[in-house]
Amino acid sequence: MTDNTIFFSYSRDNSDFVLGLAKELKDAGANVWLDQMDIKPGTRWDKSIETALKESGTLLVVLSKSAVASHNVMDEVSYALEEGKTVVPILLEECDVPFRLRRLQFADFIQSRESGMQTLFKALHIGEDTANKPTGDPVRESPPKKPAASVSKQASSSKKSNKATLLYVIGGILAVLVILYSTGVINLEDSSDDLMVNVVEASANDEEAWKNAQSLNTAKAYLDYAAKYSEDGEYVQEAYDAMDVVYNSRGIIEYSEGSGSEKENFFLIYKGGLDDERNTPDKGNYIISLEDWPVNLDLMGTDSGETGNIKKNQIATVEQVHLAGDKVYCTIKYHQE
Repeated sequence: MTDNTIFFSYSRDNSDFVLGLAKELKDAGANVWLDQMDIKPGTRWDKSIETALKESGTLLVVLSKSAVASHNVMDEVSYALEEGKTVVPILLEECDVPFRLRRLQFADFIQSRESGMQTLFKALHIGEDTANKPTGDPVRESPPKKPAASVSKQASSSKKSNKATLLYVIGGILAVLVILYSTGVINLEDSSDDLMVNVVEASANDEEAWKNAQSLNTAKAYLDYAAKYSEDGEYVQEAYDAMDVVYNSRGIIEYSEGSGSEKENFFLIYKGGLDDERNTPDKGNYIISLEDWPVNLDLMGTDSGETGNIKKNQIATVEQVHLAGDKVYCTIKYHQE
């Protein structure tokens, strides 16, 4: 049976917008489910999304060029419509809106974020008494009425409380960073990814390091933990198992090209630290990407024309090495967002 949970369907290209919107809706009292906020470390990503979509009563779809081109987003929309769930589209940028969504009322964020939020609050009945309101019907297209000037006092109070809590949390984080900086654990020139690695490496003990790795929930964090506690860590095997859970894709990447002084690497071998960049990786090695880099899925025999992408500073596991002239290719397992 569905409940009053609002499920977000969106493209990863719009993650920053979606995260901000989800937090704003939560502050206003809405019951929001977002994969980046609500999937616990170590759980299966695809199964969690499927369950959340099935149990939600409303689907909020963020429409952009990349979203309407996403099979996953469109499959989620089709499922919600077929199951009679409330579907509320948010127009984030000009795009070719699918026909099945054109009959629904939009929250238009292109013209004005403020008016888009007001329309969205009204469509989701935020700040209203929804006890006797039916659920499950799509929001029909009609001229948007002028929304109320503000949400309920309860939502406003919730925002203030959450903001106060957030300030305390930020203050605590800043205090920790000052301590780490003063002791030389981090420096202001660290990248954000290096900083996350230092959080694992600077942990007081095995237990704390493992919890930090779980909170980051990336292959890199788990590998950093396993590298540091390889001899006596209680959770080393769990770390390697967790890496396999994080991976959700396979493909082929160009590891390097050229030779000698002309050689250019796009990845390096990684063992909880960088290895010699001149080395050619072997099966089972972990490699780290030096920049956002394409992953070719056609060479896996699918003939689908699909390509993936691995992000900068992301870890992958080498399954096979291919040599082609002065180029090195690797079949890899990795996490594709």
